[in-house]
Amino acid sequence: MKNTCKKKKSLLIFLVLLLVLTVGFGIWTLANPNFFSQPTNSSSKINTKRIDENGSAIDGGVKSKTQEEILKELQADQINVTDKLSSNIFFPSGKAGTEGNWTVENVETNTVAIQCEVYLGDKMIAKSVPIKPNQHIETIILSEDVDPGQYEVIAYVNYYSIDKGDYLAKAGFKITLTVQ
Repeated sequence: MKNTCKKKKSLLIFLVLLLVLTVGFGIWTLANPNFFSQPTNSSSKINTKRIDENGSAIDGGVKSKTQEEILKELQADQINVTDKLSSNIFFPSGKAGTEGNWTVENVETNTVAIQCEVYLGDKMIAKSVPIKPNQHIETIILSEDVDPGQYEVIAYVNYYSIDKGDYLAKAGFKITLTVQ
């Protein structure tokens, strides 16, 4: 019986000692987090970044353009337009589909087609038909309901290439909208 009691006591001491060692090791590991990480050796790092061989550069030095050449190129790309639009749109009713009075002309000297959009706040309320050079419109259709009153709106004139109809630029004008 002494032997069994002695074995139990030894086992209990062993388990307590094992528990103390485990807890101690855990605390020490938390206090030294970098102990198990591998040391960095700067000479053993492998550089994996490589030059991208796609594309090609032009051989030789840059050939500078004269100021006149640069100005000539810029003028060739420039769009010169004359905008003619009335400063007031009048609708006899605020119901969508109502035809209103508004004159917009794309003068003969313009080299672009135009199409106008009228915005009340951030909402487009009317859009014109395309207008080519030497054409004009006298009416526009209301696409949204608008309460009677007088409003300041923005009329955007969008410019498009005549041959392909590609969008080129736009200009905005503050005008007055009157709805009866």
